[in-house]
Amino acid sequence: MYHIRLVDDPPIDDRRDALREAARPRAVMVDAGQEVHAATIIDVSRLGLRLRLRVCLPTDTEVIIDPPSHTELAPIRGVVVRQSILPESDDCLYEYGVQFADVQESQRHRWFLLLRQAA
Repeated sequence: MYHIRLVDDPPIDDRRDALREAARPRAVMVDAGQEVHAATIIDVSRLGLRLRLRVCLPTDTEVIIDPPSHTELAPIRGVVVRQSILPESDDCLYEYGVQFADVQESQRHRWFLLLRQAA
C-alpha cells in the first residue's frame, strides 16, 4: 500500500542549495550573447546569485556577468535557472536566479565574499 502526501513546492527563496546572503545593491552588466543589459544584484551565494533586469531572458540562457565597477573581480559565467516577473513594479521588471557555470570554486568564493551584505 502506498501513501501519497501532497506537499507544497518550497518557496522560491528556499530552492538554492547554498547559503544565500543579501548583497549590497550593486549594478552589473549582463552579457546575454546578443546584447548587454544593466542589472542589479539582489543576493549572492557560493553557487549563484539573484539579479533584477528590465528585459526578459529565457531560462537556460547562458550569461556573462561583468563585476561591479571598482572591484578586482573577473567576469563570471552563469546560466539562468529561474525567472519571475515582479508584480509590484510599474513597468516590466524581471528577477532571475543565475547559477554560476564552469567556474573555479575560488572565483565563486571571491564573488560571494565581496558582494555579501555582512562583509
